[in-house]
Amino acid sequence: MVPSYPSTTPPPLSQPTAAIGAVPPTSPPVIQDFEVPGFTEPAVSEPPAAVGAAPAGEPATAHRRGGSRRALAVIAGVVAIGLIVGGVVWGLNQNPSSTPTASASQTPAALEPVLTEADVAGLASQSWVVSPTPPTPGTVHPVCIPAAAEGAPVPDRTAEQLITSTSTGTDSIKNVVETYADAATAAKAYQERLVQAGTCPDTEALIVSSYTINNLADAASGTQVRVQAAQTEYHTLVISQSGRNLSLVDVLTTEKSLGVSAAARVAAKPLARLCSGGEGTCPGTLKVVRALPAPGAAPGWLVEADLPRITAGTGRWGATVPAKALTIVGSQCEAVNLQKVTGISDAAQRTLLLADDSAAPMGFGVDQVTYTFPGDTEAKKFVATVTSNLKLCPSRVPTATVQTGATVKGTGADNAAITASSFEVTQKTDADGTFPYRVAIITVGAKVGYLVANPSSTFDFTDGQWRDIVLRAGQRISQAA
Repeated sequence: MVPSYPSTTPPPLSQPTAAIGAVPPTSPPVIQDFEVPGFTEPAVSEPPAAVGAAPAGEPATAHRRGGSRRALAVIAGVVAIGLIVGGVVWGLNQNPSSTPTASASQTPAALEPVLTEADVAGLASQSWVVSPTPPTPGTVHPVCIPAAAEGAPVPDRTAEQLITSTSTGTDSIKNVVETYADAATAAKAYQERLVQAGTCPDTEALIVSSYTINNLADAASGTQVRVQAAQTEYHTLVISQSGRNLSLVDVLTTEKSLGVSAAARVAAKPLARLCSGGEGTCPGTLKVVRALPAPGAAPGWLVEADLPRITAGTGRWGATVPAKALTIVGSQCEAVNLQKVTGISDAAQRTLLLADDSAAPMGFGVDQVTYTFPGDTEAKKFVATVTSNLKLCPSRVPTATVQTGATVKGTGADNAAITASSFEVTQKTDADGTFPYRVAIITVGAKVGYLVANPSSTFDFTDGQWRDIVLRAGQRISQAA
């Protein structure tokens, strides 16, 4: 039965019950699947002099008198080297909040765990300099990554580096290296960081795309995030775990985004130095492959960072906890009761609402409902019915107009096929009153996702944004248990 349409005010999307509130100095080559590199390889530096080489300006064949003196000199040299190495190893396992700088007096370049100026030379065709003032420990936070997370492992040591661009004055590179007690703990921390990047708690952030980076470390991933501030910030985040070290690299650019492969080549440099000491897998020939954002505590559902702001620098998305009680109303053109779909084994709903944007219509947001059917056949039959009803709505409801939007296709978890149809529905209530809706029907195996948004004539997603939301919803649905 089709619910009656009010004559003066639009129906709400739903009635949510929850409040919103060291290897050679050059990096290995990169094989890219989806990106154009933005990295200029720096010149190869000369290798350090070998132990026992003659001092500068002294012929290598110079004869020194006194065999015992030579023996003492060699022994003293070995002892000195042992003390230096011992000091470095001790330093890497002590002083939990130490913050390295580019000074060679603190950490020899061959063992520097964080990025150096030489590592990033030419990145994004810019010049870079290590911040002259070392960052206060705990203040260098890559995008989407909080300094600490409840239940996450605590590192034994954290090294931080801040590098700024001298070309733009706004761009920067943040690098954090966390060292854990063992590789297993570091691997657990990596998974926690992966979830943070895939769900991104930052209010202004939009998750654009995610990648798996093969042959960089024991495990590695990349994420492109757009911070929708007054001036857009493009972040390329690379997370990698190699042995007991976890590396976070966040490259911020303001003119255009940097490819994940370019950031991965930079991240490989300190990882190559670390792995020379037996710390995990050394970087090889890198390959960047498109992947899904990691699911969070509620797999299967859109998260706040999946939806864009409409007004730059303004607005905050909030989401309800997914609930079994459906309050979905729809666009009035589906010709089915979306709250009581028959033949399903499960159904649930999440509502996302936009707050803190004065230009938004009241209650602007997106409803996601996911129905689970006994099998693919039943799911496809339901989708065909709703799709047909939407297309034929104007013949049943003279006050309605329906425009067919883009067809969306993609691949989800475990290579699940994602197909979706989108529509723009407008309901006219009187001479001047119209209420537009964006609708999408998504099929992922035996699951069907239904999306509806309630924009206005002056406040709406773009067609491209809605298409991205629909695809992301299908990706999220494919990750449901």
